Order: sequence, then structure tokens, then C-alpha cells
Amino acid sequence: MFRQGLARVLERESGMKVVAQCSSSAEALAALAGSGATMVLLDVDLGPERALDFVAAAKKKGFEGQILVVTAGVSGPEATQLIQAGVVGILHKHHSTEVLCGIIRQVAAGEVYLEKEYLGSLFRSVDRTRQQTRPALTERDKTVLRFIFQGLTNRISGRA
Repeated sequence: MFRQGLARVLERESGMKVVAQCSSSAEALAALAGSGATMVLLDVDLGPERALDFVAAAKKKGFEGQILVVTAGVSGPEATQLIQAGVVGILHKHHSTEVLCGIIRQVAAGEVYLEKEYLGSLFRSVDRTRQQTRPALTERDKTVLRFIFQGLTNRISGRA
């Protein structure tokens, strides 16, 4: 019902065309092939399927358009995964159709959109990534550094 109502609203918008309405990932992937679609509006909950799986499959099949998630809600970690997978925005369904159309135009123009509640999770994931890229020192590394700081060298003194 939501999908059909949204399609009707979008069809009336200047510059927008609904290429397909799909009820499963498989149906959507088939509809994308050769459709010329430049944007996908995607819900997170696709029944037994998940949006993340669709995003990965669409990218694997060569879809180069934007994927905008329009959903009732998603967890912070899942939002981060979706962004890392390549979605360009996450918008809640409670917004008006005018807001949705504005966000679609914004995303079509190359911008991104993210509900504020997901920013914390996104920044924490970036911080975690930064921490993980730092090499950890082994105990041997720490011992060698301690000797260097004490002014010791690896030269052997008192040759015979």
C-alpha cells in the first residue's frame, strides 16, 4: 500500500518517472536490468531479505545509480553498514511527500542525506576504523623501543 501510494505521488512530480514497483529483491534486480533507472528507493525490511543484501547485489550487477533508503527506522550499526555499502541516504517514512521529493532531487543532484540520529553511529565507526588501522606493538617492539630510549645500541662492545 505504501509503495503504491508513493509511486502515484512520484509519477505526478515533474522530472520523476517510476520505472518499477517491486515486492522483492529478486524482482527489483530483474527490473533494474536495462531499465535506465538512476535511483532506487529502498526499504530496509524486505520480508526475509535485508536491504544490505540488495545493495550488494545491485552493485555487483553493475547498478551505478543512487540508492536512497526510505524506511520506518534502522539501527545505527545497520545504517553505517548501508552507508559503507554505498547508499546515498537514509530517510524516515514519517516525512511528508514534499520532503521526500526534495531529498530525491537533492540526492539526484549528487548530494547525500542522512537522518541526524545516525550521525553518532557513523562517526563512531569512522573512529573505530581509525583505531584499527594503527599497528599494535608487540612486546619485542616495546622492549627494543625502551632500549633505544635508554640510549642503547645494537653494537657489541669489547670485541676479541
